[in-house]
Amino acid sequence: MQSLDRLRGAAAALPFRPLFWILLYIAAAELSIMLFLHWALPDGTSHTVLTLLDSVLLFFACLPIVWRFFAVKREVEAYRQNEVLMQREHDFEQALIETMPGIFYLLDDDRRFVVCNRNMETVTGYSARELTGKSALDLFLGHERDLFEGGIGMAFSEGRSEVEAQLTSRNGQEQPFLFTCVRTRLNGIPYLTGVGIDIAERQRNARLLEEKTQAIESSNAELEQFAYVASHDLREPLRMISSYVGLLEKRYAAKLEAEALEFIAFAKDGAQRMDHLILDLLEFSRVGRTTHPKSPFDVREAINVAVANLALAIKENQAEVEAPGDMPVVLANPHELIRLFQNLIGNAIKYRHADRPPHIRVECKMVKSEWVFSVADNGIGIDSHYFDRIFLVFQRLHSRKDFEGTGIGLAVCKKIVEHHGGRMWVTSVPGIGSTFSFALPMSSS
Repeated sequence: MQSLDRLRGAAAALPFRPLFWILLYIAAAELSIMLFLHWALPDGTSHTVLTLLDSVLLFFACLPIVWRFFAVKREVEAYRQNEVLMQREHDFEQALIETMPGIFYLLDDDRRFVVCNRNMETVTGYSARELTGKSALDLFLGHERDLFEGGIGMAFSEGRSEVEAQLTSRNGQEQPFLFTCVRTRLNGIPYLTGVGIDIAERQRNARLLEEKTQAIESSNAELEQFAYVASHDLREPLRMISSYVGLLEKRYAAKLEAEALEFIAFAKDGAQRMDHLILDLLEFSRVGRTTHPKSPFDVREAINVAVANLALAIKENQAEVEAPGDMPVVLANPHELIRLFQNLIGNAIKYRHADRPPHIRVECKMVKSEWVFSVADNGIGIDSHYFDRIFLVFQRLHSRKDFEGTGIGLAVCKKIVEHHGGRMWVTSVPGIGSTFSFALPMSSS
């Protein structure tokens, strides 16, 4: 009977109820066997057998208890390992929060601080204990409070928001931050995680950049105005020089020696070249300063007008100009766009190859978000060492005996393209030909 009590006690400690019934069956079997042996065997023998049987049954009764002991031990070890992992995660999260370059905070749905990092304490002047439970709106004043409150409301409703606002510290000092807020849920309760980045340096740099940009724009405007006025005013005394040199030649040509007449010719040629330089400089200064606003303009029309303006040069040099394919409509200054194509086609005719008539091909294709135009020729070509130089003002690669001009045409082209928000470049093979390309943003279409 003692064995039966032990079995019942062990069954009560088991986590699974079916084991209790198994032990109960074992106890009933033991009782039946004991009664049978007690009746069938002599007294001494039955006592020995019963003691042995009792030990065997007691061993089997203890097995579930031992199993339970080791099971509990495994659970405790697993719990401890879980605890270690959770502590590591907590330490990692805390280290991540503390090493953030800005401030970090967690707000509940009442806009009160739940968690914050040390940077938050440093910036605000409040300790973590003082900030916990404090309304985040208390750190902002006036309009800045409205901005931050609007950002929080947007984050709670839409899931995320960004807002710039001036945070006021404990001592009244204001500091600009860019706050990024993201809605999250912890145990089903909505919270707001937020990060604030100090943008004081960025704002100072932006102000400095704006001031420098304004200064550069003002300086450029003054330089352009100076170039325009100087070019315009310089032509008047130049006309006078040309006029008096012409009168001198007309009246005294018969009385002057050949050397004197040669000097007069040099003076006239110099005056004419100076006049051309001034006119080109005047045109260069006018790019971007025209009173004509940008408007939708068909590039096909610009090419046709440019070709018509160059009709005489095209005929004299037996040039062929083709512009196959469709051309887009772009937002541009019509006069400047026509001048751009006229300069490029005119240059292709001027720098033709002596052994073949000029062949110029104008094309357009769409590349990503740009219209890329190209004017290709079969002329003398350009060495790659001069690709950058040719777009500078008054830069010539050939002598005036070989080719006329002032060396400002491509500079005007580049300025026109940049005025329209584009970029310009050239590819060329000496003796084969050149391709001048420029890209205009499709947003100007």
